[in-house]
Amino acid sequence: MHGRRVSASGEVLDAADLVIIEAAGAQRSPTVAWDSYDFFVAWSDERGALGFALRGAVVSPTGDITVPDLLLVDEREDEQAPAIAASGFGVSLIAYERFGFGGNIRAQRVCESEVTTWVRGSLDVVVDPGFGRVVSGDG
Repeated sequence: MHGRRVSASGEVLDAADLVIIEAAGAQRSPTVAWDSYDFFVAWSDERGALGFALRGAVVSPTGDITVPDLLLVDEREDEQAPAIAASGFGVSLIAYERFGFGGNIRAQRVCESEVTTWVRGSLDVVVDPGFGRVVSGDG
């Protein structure tokens, strides 16, 4: 997966692509957020035999990949369709859909200062979307 930085006015800042990840299997559904310090990129990644996991990378304002290929979520089911919301203080929330038995919408916090010590486990946001049950606990 490759990318380029774009200014707020729409100007492309990089003459060549930034290589976010080059790996076997499918990498898809990339999402990017600015957290006031760096860009955080997340995507669905199908390298393993058990389906899609979520992986990410941290990209500096100058375009350097400072934390490459970070495993974010691998719950042994297909984790797909990530979306990121940044707080503006180095903390982001990544929400995603988990497919498989008991599939649901889940979320996980990403803290820039602790990006390499990702906390395993995530919060159920919606369980069984067809029934519209909302979970407010910590999963």
